Amino acid sequence: MKSLGRAILVFAFMAVLTLHAGTGFLASFTEKTPRAVQGIDAIIQLGLVSWLGHANTLALLAFLTLLLPVLGYRRDARDSEPTQPQSASISPARMQRAVDRKPTSDFRPEDRKLILNLLEGAANQVAQEREMVKANERPRPFVRLVPRVPILPGVPPRSWFGGKPSLPEGVAWPTCGGKPTSFLAQIDCSGLPSDLWDGAGPRSGWLSFFLGYEDGYLAAKVLHTRSIGTPSALPAHVEFDWISLRETPGKDWTSLARKDAPQWPVDIVEVSSKEEDPIVHRKGSRDNDDNPRFVRYHTGLDLNDPAWKPFDWATTLLMLDLAAAHARDSARLRQEINDSAVKALEQISADPERFRDAGEARARNEAQAAWTSRAVIAWKAYLPAIEDLRAAAAVEAVSAPFSTARLDGLIAALSA
Repeated sequence: MKSLGRAILVFAFMAVLTLHAGTGFLASFTEKTPRAVQGIDAIIQLGLVSWLGHANTLALLAFLTLLLPVLGYRRDARDSEPTQPQSASISPARMQRAVDRKPTSDFRPEDRKLILNLLEGAANQVAQEREMVKANERPRPFVRLVPRVPILPGVPPRSWFGGKPSLPEGVAWPTCGGKPTSFLAQIDCSGLPSDLWDGAGPRSGWLSFFLGYEDGYLAAKVLHTRSIGTPSALPAHVEFDWISLRETPGKDWTSLARKDAPQWPVDIVEVSSKEEDPIVHRKGSRDNDDNPRFVRYHTGLDLNDPAWKPFDWATTLLMLDLAAAHARDSARLRQEINDSAVKALEQISADPERFRDAGEARARNEAQAAWTSRAVIAWKAYLPAIEDLRAAAAVEAVSAPFSTARLDGLIAALSA
């Protein structure tokens, strides 16, 4: 019976492991996932899922759930047999009783029933997991918040980034860590697809998003209001700057964080699969002129195209800030390359034997130091001109109305 007990324990362990690999239920018993469970997940992910895939991993674990108990039981039964027969004298009466005794089995009826139930449950679980995997592989809809270009005059936005939130009367401005948050966006829930998030979430009213810091970490606050109110005034002492015009800001891009980011309407565009989203790069595909992602994110924007021009003084000043930040960042990057080349030249002079071809390395680094030095001088000379344009535009923004003619002049000056 000890062999059977071990086999049942092995089966139970493998069944639990298979169930956890498919559902992760071991992590649901406590608020914090135990380290042992984290270790099991890491082993499964690195050793099996990354190699076989999720569905094949579940099939393998289910197969081992059936195989290992049988092998263990047979091995224990074989090891329990004596290696060498021992001679013994058996009386005729005892031999007769042994011959007349009906054969018995180590498996009691209740043990057999338990094992059959466990096997049936494991098989059903594997089948259910396969169905779940197939369901998860189906493309789920998601949405993109696409800036409206050009902004239509006289059409009030339903969803927007920046500016001010429109909160009903009596709704308090959210806080993080005891300080007012910074407004990010307000979204009209009626524009969300019905099957987004598997139907969860509101489909009426507005969601307002705010950002702040709690305990030193970035935190978000979301308000759901059933009606839209009047634009709410920003708290005077908001300290958080959320807007950034670059995915990985450099040291000199902090000036682009603006509390006065203008309101920009956005349209909620449903995307049914990643293949239909131009911002997602498909594995194995190549960017070309027919790919909207390449045109938008690789060739840049043409400020001479009316669709991309600033439309008021706030966006014009933001354009000039971006140009100045780009000049500072370009000068800094070229300076870093120049410093690296100069350092390499010093190392070549001090110990030329370290290099396979000291002459070729010296020529390459001298050329790099020369062109980066010229680029740094050019960018640093270009920066004051941009700053002068920005200062002049800031004065005009207070004293003169915005005009496309003045904007065209600024764009021409930037392009000169």
